[in-house]
Amino acid sequence: MAATKTAKNPTPHNDTPNTPTVREGAIAKMKVAELRQKLRGHGVKDTAELKKPELVKKLIKAEVAGTRSTSAAGKNAAKSTSAAAGKSAAKSTSAGRKSTTAAKRSAKNPTSGNDTPNTPGVSESAIAALKVDGLRRRLRGHGVTDTADLKKPELVKKLIKAEVAGTKNTKSTAGAKKSSPSTKKSTTKSAPAAKRSTKNPTSGNDTPNTPDVSESAIAALKADDLRRRLRARGVKGTAELKKPELVQRLIKIEVGAKKKSAKK
Repeated sequence: MAATKTAKNPTPHNDTPNTPTVREGAIAKMKVAELRQKLRGHGVKDTAELKKPELVKKLIKAEVAGTRSTSAAGKNAAKSTSAAAGKSAAKSTSAGRKSTTAAKRSAKNPTSGNDTPNTPGVSESAIAALKVDGLRRRLRGHGVTDTADLKKPELVKKLIKAEVAGTKNTKSTAGAKKSSPSTKKSTTKSAPAAKRSTKNPTSGNDTPNTPDVSESAIAALKADDLRRRLRARGVKGTAELKKPELVQRLIKIEVGAKKKSAKK
């Protein structure tokens, strides 16, 4: 009877103790059609010519392989989850230590870095490292008195404020010095213009209501020509006059004449 049972069911018990979810006894009791159907579910084809013992072995092998791959995937997922949790915990612990250290430093030195990036010449950390006497001495150098009752944090803040203000004042003074060359340039440029105006008192048309009178043309005339034109207008006593005076007289006469002719 035992031999008959073994022939019908090649695996009457669980031959793979490491895969408790695979029941070899249950597989061996299946009918041939069921075995072929489950093998197709595992992607195994060409089972039409196989007999039951071969079908049983193939299905057990497929079931065991599937169980092992599932178990391995679960273990890997558990490991990665555990590793990620460990890393995040380590990072949070490290961040907590750093923040605690920074808090301790800030309690001792109220300014542990450069809090005023626009004034790189002022080192807050260096000021915070000074002793109380050194802070008071430097504050007196900035004209700050009545520091006897102040504690170190207040002295540090006052000195930083004074240093920052001093740096800004230095920058504004430097800016004023830089602007002075442009003033010199403008003065230098205006000097030739002044010389020109002395030679030619009228360098353009100063009487827009008399467009026929060209002051610039009159100013360009020589002294003899100016005197000649003035004599033609009945003006005498021009021998002692210099060119600017001659120009102004001739312009005045020309403008007056044009206005009279315009009225007529």
